[in-house]
Amino acid sequence: MGLFRDIIDGMNSLANLKKADAEQIKAKIQNQKAKNTKKENRELKKALSKSNRIGIISILIAIAGIVVAVYFVYNPVRH
Repeated sequence: MGLFRDIIDGMNSLANLKKADAEQIKAKIQNQKAKNTKKENRELKKALSKSNRIGIISILIAIAGIVVAVYFVYNPVRH
């Protein structure tokens, strides 16, 4: 009985070791995914802020165009 118990304990410890290795690999993968997600979020924030600036500038240009058009409609250029 002692020999079988030793074999079972050895196999159990080997299984636990493999399980610990798998958990370590899983933790590393999650850490890498978190880093990649943070990097992507930073890039998306930069892109969104650029898009917001471009959108605001476009709106201002459109408003300026409308103001100029209205000005020329109500105050035509006379030569």
